[in-house]
Amino acid sequence: FRSTFPASGADSRALLTFDDGKAATNGLHNFRILITQADSDWLHDDVNLMSDEGVGATIVYNESEIFYDVAIRTKGSQRGRPEQPRLGYGVSFHTEQPFRGSHSSALIDRSEGVGYGQREVLMNLVMVGAGSVSGEYNDLVHALTPLSEHTGPAELQLDRFTGLVLDAQFADGASGELFEYELIYYPLTTNDSTPEGLKLPQPDYVVGTPITDLGDDKESYRWNFLIQNNERGDDYERLIDLGQTFALSDADFLDEAPAIIDVDQWLRAFAFATLSGAIDNYGGDGSQHNARFYVRPDDGKVLYFPHDLDFFGSSQMSIVGNGDLARLLADPANKRAYYGHLQDIVSRSYSTDYLAPWCTQMATLLPGQNVAGNCQFIDDRADWVMYGSSDAVMTRFPSVGFAITTSGGANFSVAATEVALEGKGWIDVRQVLVNGVITELTWLDETNWRISLPLVEGANALELVATDLHGTSVGSDSIVVTSTGG
Repeated sequence: FRSTFPASGADSRALLTFDDGKAATNGLHNFRILITQADSDWLHDDVNLMSDEGVGATIVYNESEIFYDVAIRTKGSQRGRPEQPRLGYGVSFHTEQPFRGSHSSALIDRSEGVGYGQREVLMNLVMVGAGSVSGEYNDLVHALTPLSEHTGPAELQLDRFTGLVLDAQFADGASGELFEYELIYYPLTTNDSTPEGLKLPQPDYVVGTPITDLGDDKESYRWNFLIQNNERGDDYERLIDLGQTFALSDADFLDEAPAIIDVDQWLRAFAFATLSGAIDNYGGDGSQHNARFYVRPDDGKVLYFPHDLDFFGSSQMSIVGNGDLARLLADPANKRAYYGHLQDIVSRSYSTDYLAPWCTQMATLLPGQNVAGNCQFIDDRADWVMYGSSDAVMTRFPSVGFAITTSGGANFSVAATEVALEGKGWIDVRQVLVNGVITELTWLDETNWRISLPLVEGANALELVATDLHGTSVGSDSIVVTSTGG
């Protein structure tokens, strides 16, 4: 009687290597990918670069934990995979031995824009620090890859927007449809120059579409809006609703958008994408790809998740670089909210004051990269958004203290059983507590508000406390309104 471990024997690709002196010793996790020479030749052949078929491999993590019979594929766009600085890898683990106890897959990402680097880690730290449902959980590793030219520091992307993440963020989250907004890439040549030959990834051409009405047939949406989960359901209904809503005239669009999208969530997502300074990105410069759209199960509203924020442009990029964002900001309340998100994110995490520990750590772990320059970009970008641009936060919304303006802020009397108080407040004001009770606030314009309150007979002492997005007090005022209304 004979048995083998792993069960498939040699086909399990249970491989090992002896000390080759390539492991990192500066604190980076070592992520070693072991495959046979034949499999490496197949994987990196031009005609196979775009294949999602995995080859068998062994992963050795931190030179101690071994994962047998995993599947490895190349990762990256049709323009990225043929380039040495940009080629990455996707890893699929077995359910009986998930990575770090819970992850069924991981991605080795080596690129930033069209070059090599891991600066996107900084934006993920910003998003998690300020509060974003789409902040990705990633790590840094030293990737020991099949080819020596790809060996070195890399970003270890863990799950991103998988069911594990969606369930952690939303009730029954994995049941909501997730779509990847992308360009259609198609090659122009084959390996033997005939139409029947095997396609080569480069050169290529792309076709994109804005978020718009492409008709009622989901097949018209499928290749620019790639369904990422629940494929058997193949439900494009809300995605089609999204496109048809965005195709409406500006006035109708503003009326109908709140029924289809979570407007405030989109504004905050746009704020993250804008602050990143990323180009070639839907949220940053309006490019027709690099975004995720998610249908939230409990109300069917579509959320926007910024994605692939690693291709830094100029620190002086536009503050409203996306046409869909510009349409939303035609509503003064939306404009006020958007600028409030920019101010909130800068004050909480988009600065080297907040990122200092990670800037220092990354400089140690990634000595060959311009970490100091990437961190300085963040301060330069924050300064431009807050003060430098003609559309800067402080230009569009000069600071104003929270105050009651009715009756000049002085006590007064009314012959009624309710009163409408008016006042002013800055973009950091999100809600108002009246005598400790959250009370609905109506913004008359970008600065002035109104609130309607019931009164009892006699003197009514009203204390108003303004709070920001996180429930922190940002101002208060009080007034006594005497009712003689009976």
